[in-house]
Amino acid sequence: MDMLKDQLKKFVSEREWDQFHNPKNLVLSLISETGELAEIFRWLTQEECEKIMDNPETAQHIKEEIADIFNNLLLLSMKLNIDLVDTSKEKLQMTEIKYPPQHWKGRARQV
Repeated sequence: MDMLKDQLKKFVSEREWDQFHNPKNLVLSLISETGELAEIFRWLTQEECEKIMDNPETAQHIKEEIADIFNNLLLLSMKLNIDLVDTSKEKLQMTEIKYPPQHWKGRARQV
């Protein structure tokens, strides 16, 4: 993760884009990139979604959009001094407490 952070910092610095990378702009960019990913899946059936990675061109497009989302999220977390890995672990622990398996297992049903 540190190597990727360094690469992103270098990439942004070389292009002098940091001046545009305030939290608001990074959130908006994250939303835009997420919209581009959603557009790929819009109107697909469940069956089409399950087979979507079988098409190499579409699979590559999905990978690129997910990478854009991840990179924007990483840039935002760096800007806000948030350790994504630690924060994700903490949130998972809180969610495990909130939704204990003995209470929820077997209750979720797909319609």
